[in-house]
Amino acid sequence: MAHVISTKKAGAKAKKKKARKRGLPTRRRALLKARSRTGAPYVYGGNGPRAFDCSGLTRWAYAKVGKYLPRTSSAQAGAVKRIRSPKRGDLVFFHNRGRVYHVGLYAGKNRVFHASRPGKPVGQERIWTSSVFFGRA
Repeated sequence: MAHVISTKKAGAKAKKKKARKRGLPTRRRALLKARSRTGAPYVYGGNGPRAFDCSGLTRWAYAKVGKYLPRTSSAQAGAVKRIRSPKRGDLVFFHNRGRVYHVGLYAGKNRVFHASRPGKPVGQERIWTSSVFFGRA
């Protein structure tokens, strides 16, 4: 009987955890999905789930929580609402001379979670430039 009780407790814990995740905003759930791919390799044109490029990662993560994003970073920039004060899971767009060249998910504390470049796996790092803007899907 003790085994049955502990199994019920484990099941109840899992249900509570899922309920908490469901209560999170879409952007936070997208960040959690992206973080689940930590260490995946960067591949140009990669759409996941095993390898990604920058916009492939953001598109994949948001699709997992029910939001459609276009394929490229510049198209994603045009499809979201620009915001001034980002929250975790919002999109971070990197630009140069009016051209968006990279996208990631805001991880808080001036950090971005992204697929950055060949040879560097999916992960988190400090935002390295002030030439960014933020968007909310």
